[in-house]
Amino acid sequence: TTRLVLTAPRTAIEARYQPVIIDRYPRADYPDTPLHQSLALFALPEGAKLLPSIPMPTFLTYVLTNSMGVRMYGAALTFYERLPKSVIDDRIEVLTQETLARAKAEQHDDFVALFPPNV
Repeated sequence: TTRLVLTAPRTAIEARYQPVIIDRYPRADYPDTPLHQSLALFALPEGAKLLPSIPMPTFLTYVLTNSMGVRMYGAALTFYERLPKSVIDDRIEVLTQETLARAKAEQHDDFVALFPPNV
């Protein structure tokens, strides 16, 4: 028998979000070289997250080589923006509801869900 323990993030800062590309150059793909959304992971390999303070922007460059040896050069500028407290509070509520929904859907006999006292 396995025991599933599901822990909801205590704060939105503990949650990880899928990074996305919000701007690019060139704006359109070359016919033989599409831009994959997974490239956002080069800038944020651990996922996007909320931080208690805003860090300085970072800039990195990379070279990708496909299976045919063709190289694609890229650069990523990563920056954070301040969010209103109401947005963070709303996200905590969504995370809590999603966790409860997953718990109900799993229907494990031996299921424990741990939540912080004020969520």
